[in-house]
Amino acid sequence: MMNLGITADPAALAAYEDLKMRSNKRYVVFKIENSHVVVDFDGAPEATIQDLLERLPAQEPRYVLFKYPMPLGERGVVDRMCFMMYVPQGTPVRMRTIYPGNARPFKSALTGIQHELEVDRSTLVDADIQEKLRKTITDA
Repeated sequence: MMNLGITADPAALAAYEDLKMRSNKRYVVFKIENSHVVVDFDGAPEATIQDLLERLPAQEPRYVLFKYPMPLGERGVVDRMCFMMYVPQGTPVRMRTIYPGNARPFKSALTGIQHELEVDRSTLVDADIQEKLRKTITDA
């Protein structure tokens, strides 16, 4: 059970497990609808951060699970599972309260999340995310 009476839809939890275990998606985006966290849309394996940004609503928050390909120099590339709370500028106050209030309970229902980021339209760029991930990896 989540805060404010919001629960995770079983299909949302299944979508996360699918993202984590298979290579058929790059990300899954969730929204709160009728007191449930539900799948809004997902992205193909070749999708980029820019592709995601183009599909996100301009003034509504979302939870995003993104399998981010993190370059590790000579060690190659490794996928990092990132939970992003997307709250764009101009989001109505009520939504600014509901989404952050339910982020932690939703995230705790998901096993294997390696990183958590808060983003908006201006910070949802590849270089920013790469830098934030690199910092969390080196601080660990």
